[in-house]
Amino acid sequence: MNVSRKLKTVMLWGCFLPAASLAEGEAQAWEKLADAKQQTPGIVRLYTFAEGRGLRTRNLLDDAPFSDMVIAGKGVFAGGNREDKENYPRWVNGRWPGKSGLSIGTMRKSIGRTHFYGVEGKDFTVEMWVRTTPGAGRVVFASVGDGYSNGWRLNSRGNGVDFALGRKPGRGQGEGLVNVLAKDCLRAHVWQQLVAVLNDNNLQLYVDGKLAGEKAFDGVYRHPETPAGRHRTPEIDTRGGLQLGTTASHKSEGRFDIDELAIWSRALAPAEIATLYAAARPEAGPEEQVEQHQAELARRKQLDGITIELPKDTFGYF
Repeated sequence: MNVSRKLKTVMLWGCFLPAASLAEGEAQAWEKLADAKQQTPGIVRLYTFAEGRGLRTRNLLDDAPFSDMVIAGKGVFAGGNREDKENYPRWVNGRWPGKSGLSIGTMRKSIGRTHFYGVEGKDFTVEMWVRTTPGAGRVVFASVGDGYSNGWRLNSRGNGVDFALGRKPGRGQGEGLVNVLAKDCLRAHVWQQLVAVLNDNNLQLYVDGKLAGEKAFDGVYRHPETPAGRHRTPEIDTRGGLQLGTTASHKSEGRFDIDELAIWSRALAPAEIATLYAAARPEAGPEEQVEQHQAELARRKQLDGITIELPKDTFGYF
């Protein structure tokens, strides 16, 4: 059967891939892109949030037990009272046709477990596709540790993005917080690529494939150590590994959506980051995305306002 489709093709690590596809009965273009990304040198984590339901999302690079990202839930996923619905994570439409994303709320433990504390060596890269909403306040996109005295954090600051390395307090060599800020780069309702890079003695921030901020420092940084008990009882390890929507000590003030998260154990080059953006940006333009997301939020608000009173003698059954 011939199915017409609109494709935008770019070259990613020697492979020509479609950046969007509406063809039914064929693998989605984002799946092909994810397959190619898994082959890139140094990649150690890749979450696509494609499940669309449930309380787990896979790290596509590791099928070992407890390698999934565990999503918070209460009773049923994002269920309970109205406060729960506002605070807990929930599944949403992603940036690709037919693909899901995850909306992260304001609860402290939106992600219950990831088992990721750092890479081998020092340099690393974090890539995320996120979507913000107006008036969300300061949101923590991703972090390891508290992002102040240890670990790192990537968060919004007004309409800008802040990437920080946490180090022990002080003014000596290897002491004091180091951060780089990209100002006025976030646009509400629009999917955007954020890339944070530690490259030797430089912090770099890229937004939508372009360098948006850079900061030189003394180059001293150590990833948080994995807790000693993590391998003995991995199922209950919730002590400061990779988090979304919070650090080990601070939570987000508002909600944001995430469509993809990838981490490399090296500093990606500018050309690689630009290629990632060109391959994975949504087919819909910014204005169309704004209209679509506003309509989605309006529908959700309407549905959240619907309540059903069941007769007491039904015991919850019709």
